[in-house]
Amino acid sequence: MAKVAILGAGNLGITLAGDLALRLKGEFEATIWAPENNRRNFDEVQRLGALQLIGPQYGGPFRPKFEESLEAVVEGATLIVLAVPTMGQEGILRSLRPFDLSKVVLVALPGSATSLVAKQILAQAKAPIAIVESTTSPYACRRKGNKVFMLGLKKTFEVAANAPVQDWCYYLAALFPNPLQWYRCPASIFLSNTNPVAHPPGILAARGAIESGVRPLPKFYSGFVANAIEEVLAIDDERLAIVAALGLESESDFGYCKKWYGGEAPDSKQFYQTYEGYAAVETPPSMNHRYLTEDVKHIMVLWVEIARLCQVAVPRMEGVIEAASDVLGENLLQTGRTLRSIGLVNATPSAVLNALRGL
Repeated sequence: MAKVAILGAGNLGITLAGDLALRLKGEFEATIWAPENNRRNFDEVQRLGALQLIGPQYGGPFRPKFEESLEAVVEGATLIVLAVPTMGQEGILRSLRPFDLSKVVLVALPGSATSLVAKQILAQAKAPIAIVESTTSPYACRRKGNKVFMLGLKKTFEVAANAPVQDWCYYLAALFPNPLQWYRCPASIFLSNTNPVAHPPGILAARGAIESGVRPLPKFYSGFVANAIEEVLAIDDERLAIVAALGLESESDFGYCKKWYGGEAPDSKQFYQTYEGYAAVETPPSMNHRYLTEDVKHIMVLWVEIARLCQVAVPRMEGVIEAASDVLGENLLQTGRTLRSIGLVNATPSAVLNALRGL
């Protein structure tokens, strides 16, 4: 039986554990761990005991296995899954530094320059055999009490590895209920994580309603993201211009939405207005949310710096960063993830690509 260490006890980590238990029926042993400073979900789900997975194709009861010790959860693992937001990955990688990971493959869901950060933190002799980064998670998912909702199962999604993984292809294919599309390198994955395309324009459009105390707020995707669709499309065009300048692989935000979820929507606005998997997603009650603190501060800021390096104009992204800086009360071009902060000041485009590949 292959052991899967799931690092993170949020919606994704819990859903993945239930998916593996019900879909593979004992072929994988999934164990969940969470950092000691972020164990609210970890503790709550442990107290609940048995959970109920409710999915579009399968479901049923399952009982997640938890481990308090990071050493114990990593020991003997075939795959280690980082199931935490971008801003939580660095802390977990630092926690992994003492352990010998040279016999495991690390999977980042989603990837966000994970290979680069791991290269900076992990000792080469103890580093994973490979790091696999994904553009997105396998499903849209939410947990409410003891019910775990797999809201939308993606038809496929994109992954890339920073080293050969032929011997692990079976495990990686079995880990997900979706067929995988392999990109050539993690640099494409970093620029194909489309969360910063839709999330920041949506929450910035919601700012007036959030800060004025309007309740209930309109739904996030069908209301605010759909209403900000011109900004969403403009940001996506800028992202794709960076991708083209670097010779990488990617698709449009709408292209990914259709590929992942299908449906009859003819354009992005109608997709966000009608896709059932997004229909229930609430608008955050606070502007201090990962749609800005992660998607802008940790991803879009670096996109803009890379764009400037490649002489690609990105005025819409720059406007989002300025607006997000105003909301958060900090200059994200200084406090966010920049080329300087990752040790690449004055780097060439090729050097940045190599760094994103973990080289």
